[in-house]
Amino acid sequence: MADAGTVERDGFTLEWVREGRGLPMMVLGARHFYPRYFPQSLREHFEIVFCDLRRFTAATPDGFDINTITRDTFSEDVEAVRRATGLDRPLVVGQSVHGAMALEYARHSPDRVRGVVAVAPMPPAGSRDGSEPEADFFRRDAGAERLAAHQRNLATRRVPTSIETSQDFIDDYVVYDAQGWYDYDFDCSALWDGVEVNLPVIDHVWQPSVFGGYQIEALDLPVFSRSVATTTRCRSTCGTSRRSVSRTFTTSCTRRADTIRPTKSRPSSPPISSSGPAVCEGHLPARRRRIRSIRQGEPSRTGVSGDVWSLVRWSTKPRRQ
Repeated sequence: MADAGTVERDGFTLEWVREGRGLPMMVLGARHFYPRYFPQSLREHFEIVFCDLRRFTAATPDGFDINTITRDTFSEDVEAVRRATGLDRPLVVGQSVHGAMALEYARHSPDRVRGVVAVAPMPPAGSRDGSEPEADFFRRDAGAERLAAHQRNLATRRVPTSIETSQDFIDDYVVYDAQGWYDYDFDCSALWDGVEVNLPVIDHVWQPSVFGGYQIEALDLPVFSRSVATTTRCRSTCGTSRRSVSRTFTTSCTRRADTIRPTKSRPSSPPISSSGPAVCEGHLPARRRRIRSIRQGEPSRTGVSGDVWSLVRWSTKPRRQ
């Protein structure tokens, strides 16, 4: 089978690349970004297709009406890539808004999905109403070293005054690295090499009729979710000691009726490992949260992967029919 290719959808060119061997998996979003975001060890257990969605394409085709894009449009894009790559009932993986897109694709085509992996998925619409502003929360809750790193980034990196181009979007993301990554000195610029951002599509995605008003619907499929679930005390050395932070939980669940009923819920690994702090930034703004790689023996400077072995065990566990 081909290792890379493209799929044409309404004039948008969606790139994909295949890596690894094992259970089939699709990672939705940016074909260049996410192979760097997820750990290499995943390739030892999964045949992974990283694919673009039309949020990350060079340009909108001439004459195309952005307002015709719906949630189903993204599901149909995913299905077109799945067919082109020949994946048979893959695990569908998405981070942030792509987590919602993965869940929506599973709702749209449940017979073509083995399960969903939602990495820090976007919260349902309205769930953050009444929360304090992100900037106020960060100033109040972050440690001194992290605050200092953020100020250095603001002073030394480009801060766009408005988001007019793909590079503006990327620079605006990168300047907030200290708010979003486990290693507050990390520079995520390299993750964005070769990534094109389609600003009109990204803006449209947040319309209430698309994912701006998204609410999770019933799914009769297994879901592996890594998200903030409870509160503990962080004993890390990164400047948030003695602060209340959120521990990352792994939940394997089946979504039925209109509720989520976990079949198993436990910490994905000990909260503090011998190799260093495990969890330290649970209280960061939701749009900047990143899943931490906290399994001993697989440190992650970028803090992006989650517990690989938990995912492997979950994905290979027999399911009751």
